[in-house]
Amino acid sequence: MPTLPIVLLAALAVSGAATADPVDPDQSAKVSADVNLTLRTLAPGVYELIVQNQSGIGSIDTFAWVPGPGWRVTSVLGTSRGVCTASDGAIACNGKVSAPTRCTCLPGGKMTIRFSMRGPRTPPRSAQGGTYVVGTAGGYLVVKTVTLVHRHIPTALPSPSE
Repeated sequence: MPTLPIVLLAALAVSGAATADPVDPDQSAKVSADVNLTLRTLAPGVYELIVQNQSGIGSIDTFAWVPGPGWRVTSVLGTSRGVCTASDGAIACNGKVSAPTRCTCLPGGKMTIRFSMRGPRTPPRSAQGGTYVVGTAGGYLVVKTVTLVHRHIPTALPSPSE
């Protein structure tokens, strides 16, 4: 029984410390279902990132993709739309990626980016003897600006009887 007050006191102490933290939690990396990412290896050191908008909020105007630890984007070779640049080992993009039109369950607009990236000199070996490619482990996408749509985009299509 005496454990409960101690746990409650510890929880209150932690929550009090969290409110004094000057770091804005909205500034940290997020994981979201609003964007689908695909990373493909095209050749050694050359990759393709596909960013697809699944958001019901609006079109993505600017974003940045940061690869996982130990990986560094060295140059952008081309994009399907907009302009992307290599910046501090990441990719910064400016170009409209449209929102889904009928439903967030259907694909929205997409942007394809071809780029060069360097990783660890010796990729780790798997238990089966192959190598891991870990460019996305710990990587993330940050949506910087969005143009809002002024209508509701449903998350499911209406049934045929509706």
